[in-house]
Amino acid sequence: MVGVEEADVATGLRLCSGVGEMRLAWDPPERWRMDEVSPAGSVTRVSTSERLLRCTGAVMDRSACVDAERDGPFGSLVDPPDLSIDEIGAVVTAEAERTIAGIRSECFGVEAGPAGAIHTVGWCYSPDGLLLFLSVTVEGGRVVTAEATEVSRGVADGDFVVPSG
Repeated sequence: MVGVEEADVATGLRLCSGVGEMRLAWDPPERWRMDEVSPAGSVTRVSTSERLLRCTGAVMDRSACVDAERDGPFGSLVDPPDLSIDEIGAVVTAEAERTIAGIRSECFGVEAGPAGAIHTVGWCYSPDGLLLFLSVTVEGGRVVTAEATEVSRGVADGDFVVPSG
């Protein structure tokens, strides 16, 4: 079950299906684009220094876009790790290295909270700082896991074009 405060109804239904694919184009700190595709449809979120936009449908058409106040259920992918660390209030620990999308990664984690509300976050980064894996779990609540399957280090300006109108 996805609470209304967590996501809109369409996104909630896609989250419950557990099937889908996401493409993230990221130019930190503020430009990013997430294309989420599932059997139920597609959602694109584009963040620029001026706005955050959420568009539904396979084609970026301004008539299918609205200004968004949140960055959706996968927003933790573009949040700096210190936000989660501060929220949890625990010490970061090193975890085992992994190879993700053919790239050696160093992994870290943090876990704390009262019984019944343990909050766990794990990250894996390439040696040059590229996020390759993220897992966020709140006991009895939200779970977000994302792992890179393919990596390209270039970002095209066209990925951040917001439809006019």
